[in-house]
Amino acid sequence: MCLSPVHNAGSKRTHAPIQWSQPGSASSDVRRTPIWLAGLPGRQTFRQLQASTYDYERLSIPHKAGGRYFFTRKAGARDHPVLVMRERSRAERILLDPASWSRDGTVTFSERRASRYGSRGLCRAGRW
Repeated sequence: MCLSPVHNAGSKRTHAPIQWSQPGSASSDVRRTPIWLAGLPGRQTFRQLQASTYDYERLSIPHKAGGRYFFTRKAGARDHPVLVMRERSRAERILLDPASWSRDGTVTFSERRASRYGSRGLCRAGRW
């Protein structure tokens, strides 16, 4: 399907030189794209720069409960954050580590607030 180079937007006529893929050709585009991208100069340098941009530790806003602080910590290389508890003495303890819950990394926790009942919500493969 090819759009007309002139697009009517209400009373305005604008140029829209967009061509869409033909029906059924999306799979060929999916196969060709990685090959084309791999041939670009500087691709490895860009990949390393992008990885270093996202490789930093992130902390959530702490929640105080019972004289303790609860927050999540996620290192850049980890898939999921861990739930951490900090005592008044500044000693920290990891309470929940989703990396140990499944081999493929598809299980994480959804509740990030401490409960006096110790309950937590789990998310498996994107489902709550």
